[in-house]
Amino acid sequence: MESIEGIENLPKVQKVLIYFNQIKSLKGIENCKYVTQLSADKNQLENLNWIQNLNLLTEINVEDNNITSIKEISGLPLVKLNVNNNKITSLEGIESVSTLEYLDAWNNQISSLYYLRNQKNLKFLNVDRNHLSDIRQLLFLRELPVLDKLWLSETGKTSEPPSNQLCVDSIYPNFVIQALSQIDAYEYEVMFDRGPEYYSNTFDNEFRAKALETILEIPKLTDELIEELKKQ
Repeated sequence: MESIEGIENLPKVQKVLIYFNQIKSLKGIENCKYVTQLSADKNQLENLNWIQNLNLLTEINVEDNNITSIKEISGLPLVKLNVNNNKITSLEGIESVSTLEYLDAWNNQISSLYYLRNQKNLKFLNVDRNHLSDIRQLLFLRELPVLDKLWLSETGKTSEPPSNQLCVDSIYPNFVIQALSQIDAYEYEVMFDRGPEYYSNTFDNEFRAKALETILEIPKLTDELIEELKKQ
């Protein structure tokens, strides 16, 4: 199936499940005002046009498409958003979705977490395999008060980050939130100085001290720094 032509004849439909097709556009769905769930995984979508006025939409699953932007979700009452394995470069649009609890954005091209900073209800965040190469982006996670599951591995535009950056794997939210302001002791992986010195899930005191010293050098979120990180 290459389109959802005719769906406008189902104005009261609540769930649209159209995965594993060759659909390129959601045109027609704008007439389905009662839709609460959209699942269009494994299609050929390049955008989320036509969903802007679906004011009851709480769940979107569109993994394995060619989507580059999620601006169209702005203002929707979403609770769950799954955009794994697309070509998304920015989370712009999500800042005006105040109800979001679950965001799965694995394997995209996201380089900034700026637009997450007001997500007070976000509990689950997966940003594995993106372009988050600047450790200072983690400062935005301190503003997510109920986050309890975080996936943040294989990030960065290169496999060996510059010396002022960290490659973080299996990192827990409490570590991110607390270690940015005080010493903590969760498992993590850190790569320093582009060299062979690579530590994995260790509690070696010397290593931990070096890692935490690096993390604690991160500045506070000033307006100037926020603008810099936003543009990454």
